[in-house]
Amino acid sequence: MSVQASDLIPDTQGRKLGATDQEWDAKLNIVDILSQLTLGGDKVQLLWGSGDPAAAANGANGSTGTLAPQGSLYFRTDGAQGTTLYVKFGTGDTDWIAMSSVTGGTITANLVGNVTGNVTGNLTGNVTGNVTGNVTGTLTGATALLSPLPTDQGGTGVDSTATYPASGTVMTVEATQSPKNKSMVGASLGNTVTLLNKQGSVSAITGDVTDYTIFTFTVPANTIQAGKGFRIVFGYSHYSGTASVTYKLWFGANVAATWSNSTTGSGHMTCEVVNASGQTNSQTAFGHGAATTVATITTDCTASQVVKATFNVANTDQVSGLFWLLEVIQ
Repeated sequence: MSVQASDLIPDTQGRKLGATDQEWDAKLNIVDILSQLTLGGDKVQLLWGSGDPAAAANGANGSTGTLAPQGSLYFRTDGAQGTTLYVKFGTGDTDWIAMSSVTGGTITANLVGNVTGNVTGNLTGNVTGNVTGNVTGTLTGATALLSPLPTDQGGTGVDSTATYPASGTVMTVEATQSPKNKSMVGASLGNTVTLLNKQGSVSAITGDVTDYTIFTFTVPANTIQAGKGFRIVFGYSHYSGTASVTYKLWFGANVAATWSNSTTGSGHMTCEVVNASGQTNSQTAFGHGAATTVATITTDCTASQVVKATFNVANTDQVSGLFWLLEVIQ
């Protein structure tokens, strides 16, 4: 039953509502009689009932939805939090949307259009418009922005195919950031980084007739590709004593270069280690500086390998490290 606002005419004693030819006692519960109230000459309506008005069969000619002018309100008598009040946002019978809370709680309706405020709750529906405010809650479900970010808002204007991490901070081009746990040296990653490691001086160490490590660095797996290599630059000082010192540069378990002398003072050695063409486990090592050496070794570059410099001398002598550099030859 529908009543026009013009029909609600109280009598002089204020006890009754209705037209002069049909009056209702004001004490009656008219909510039990009416299902809607029309205001402003069919401009908007106040409706109430059970169920979702967009899914009901109250549309024109019994179609799905609820027939009402745009801007009407529907009070759902069996609704829960976020599904009790609906507003008619369009002209179609199914153009109803629940007025949900946007501060705390859970929003399960679909947001179609622009969200320009702050969303501090959880969004579990679809966001198909532009979100220009702050989203501080949890986005679950189909939460991708289907509309590309315009160029005037800092976007590219096209849909992105980038893969974002599940957690952490996204790096940007201009921001000052410190990447952690990132492999930047692998040639297979398409990077042009060549410096693998650099170390400074090491205090004098007394020999003990064993191969004593002065400098060491672990090259990550697959860093040295087939036909590529790396360079070692090793500076040292025979600090004290006159005994013969044996120096070695290692790649994995293999010696890439070795030489001996008893000269007190500083010296240096450079060694290039290069994979054979099409192979990652066969290398030629060419050493020059304090001595000239050539060696063929078989170290597996698909696994992590230790590169180190050692010396071996009697306990009458001391050796110190001056400089260490390791770089990729791409």
